[in-house]
Amino acid sequence: MLSVSYDKEEVEKLKGPSERDLVYSGLEEIMCNTMKDVVALSQKENLSLRIAAYKIAIMRIYNIYIEAGITI
Repeated sequence: MLSVSYDKEEVEKLKGPSERDLVYSGLEEIMCNTMKDVVALSQKENLSLRIAAYKIAIMRIYNIYIEAGITI
């Protein structure tokens, strides 16, 4: 019978990304896109980054309420 030994590095390459890697990758993409939105709004409306971030957050919540049919 033929015995085959595998190098640990070769096996790691074949496994692919872990679930944690996939989650972190998705979070990184969301955070980068959101930061771009914050900077763009800040420059467009001459706001501080903090106020631009607040405005984006409030608008996102508002849009979720509208989509859900919740009125205030």
